[in-house]
Amino acid sequence: MLAATTPASAAAKPRAPSGRAGCARAGARSSGHAQSRGQGSGREPGSCCTTFIGCQGEPPGARRLGARCPRRTRPPHPPPPRRPAAPPPPPPSAMAALGHPAAFGRATHVVVRALPESLGQHALRSAKGDEVDFARAERQHQLYVGVLGSKLGLQVVQLPADESLPDCVFVEDVAVVCEETALITRPGAPSRRKEVDMMKEVLEKLQLNIVEMKDENATLDGGDVLFTGREFFVGLSKRTNQRGAEILADTFKDYAVSMVPVADALHLKSFCSMAGPNLIAIGSSEAAQKALKWLQVLEGWCLAGHFHACLRTEHCRGLRPGSVFL
Repeated sequence: MLAATTPASAAAKPRAPSGRAGCARAGARSSGHAQSRGQGSGREPGSCCTTFIGCQGEPPGARRLGARCPRRTRPPHPPPPRRPAAPPPPPPSAMAALGHPAAFGRATHVVVRALPESLGQHALRSAKGDEVDFARAERQHQLYVGVLGSKLGLQVVQLPADESLPDCVFVEDVAVVCEETALITRPGAPSRRKEVDMMKEVLEKLQLNIVEMKDENATLDGGDVLFTGREFFVGLSKRTNQRGAEILADTFKDYAVSMVPVADALHLKSFCSMAGPNLIAIGSSEAAQKALKWLQVLEGWCLAGHFHACLRTEHCRGLRPGSVFL
């Protein structure tokens, strides 16, 4: 956390000259400018087979350090007491607002979809490989859903499989949920665009505000959208284009949106994800390292290389019941 504080010796310094320059120097010492940043928050990594609802993050504007320079040349003596701490966040709900940094990572509902048997042979893949072992995948998915409900205490909304849609289990690609709004995407693969119908229906039942991506020139997969709690990173890949990223930015106007080129990978989150507050875990592949060069210019972010190694370090002790996985 970064904070701007008033120096203890500020009152002992001589009065600054009057005029614009004096005001600018005094403003840096004035009590009116000292505001702490909201604590940064992040979301931990998990499955692309899940859409979480009720996530909370750092309030918009929390990265601003202070207000404008006040029209006085020196701070009052003695300086006023610090502003009292913010009140605790309200209990989470299915449409919990992103209004309090301490509440980031809470979720109440999770949407998953059963595996279709057609997944084994026909599901789209980023690279050629062996056929999916459907029986094993189904067992793993059932275990995963059980953990979400029994261990994390989330209300699991499970949608039925559709054999005509082999990739329908990957529900994160068809919707991006933030605050009370759900953006229904337009997947980059034409064969997946019918998946949005059932997702839209269930999110409407959860009383979220629905925004549909109807521009035929836009494509967006949720697997290319990394939400940090403070901002969005959108991967420009074979499945997501600039127009899709622009529509996401128009939908969630309270958050900054940065575009990250993705080469030689299916999605941005194929090689990076949130591993804890202010911690982005990223892989060691060539595609990941190219994206890393873009992410390294962002102030305040800790970037941990070698994603799987990161999961064995103390960085991931923050994985706890109620966390949000992407």
